[in-house]
Amino acid sequence: MNIRILELDLGSFASIAKAAAEFNANAKRLDVLMLNAGVAMQPAGLSQEGYEIHVGTNHMGHVLLTKLLMPKLLETMEMAGSDVRVVVTTSGGE
Repeated sequence: MNIRILELDLGSFASIAKAAAEFNANAKRLDVLMLNAGVAMQPAGLSQEGYEIHVGTNHMGHVLLTKLLMPKLLETMEMAGSDVRVVVTTSGGE
């Protein structure tokens, strides 16, 4: 199994778009998209696009990343023996 870490800033749509474009151009397939990164208990602030920082990073960033990688996920689904997954994790904040 070949695991690649896609480095990007989930609070920046430009960073997400750049990373997704690089991945789509270089990867032959995408079997598992693991949405795991996020922020918690940050001081009041906004993402680069103007969303509240937690919503912008933890939700909107993941939505955009998934949308931009969806063509590669769908392409992989058509390959023999594929088992494509999108896994979203969270943690308990207190």
